[in-house]
Amino acid sequence: MNRILLASRIRRTMHRSRGRKTGIRYLFLDFDGVVNVMPEPDTEEFRKAAAAGQYEFFRPEIAERVGKLCLDYDLSIVIASSWRFLGADACMQKLYDAGMNRSVKTAGTTQAEDGPRELEIAGYLLEHPDYEAFLILDDLPMTVLKPWSIQAASETGYTEADDRKARKMLADMLGTRH
Repeated sequence: MNRILLASRIRRTMHRSRGRKTGIRYLFLDFDGVVNVMPEPDTEEFRKAAAAGQYEFFRPEIAERVGKLCLDYDLSIVIASSWRFLGADACMQKLYDAGMNRSVKTAGTTQAEDGPRELEIAGYLLEHPDYEAFLILDDLPMTVLKPWSIQAASETGYTEADDRKARKMLADMLGTRH
């Protein structure tokens, strides 16, 4: 499907669902570079982790920030990360262990595709058309889905500034105050 037509179809589906007040809202969440943020290579934290073979750096402050966003806007997380192969429950457990509120819901994972991540997300949206809003948090750039995406810097992950942008985007999408 043509990328412009794809974006148009997603927008129309969202507006149609919003009119029916489906209440379904998704947060497509990548892990690496968003909530799992590697320390700088020349730091003691990195050296210790590398020596121990540890490469998980889920940041509690980021997990909490993402969780609060989900609770404030009633978003269900869809894991859109290579971590999804662990399964949605295992991925959510990583987030809960990092400090995310356990009330945050999951809707599942995207499916593997032979293309860019945003096409996996688009595929999920086309298969689950009853959404009234969605947001993508990723460190990869989106092209087709850019209007619904916050691109985190992989060195810092999802920051307070990113959170302010996400909240404004969601408020604008839903026609609420931010």
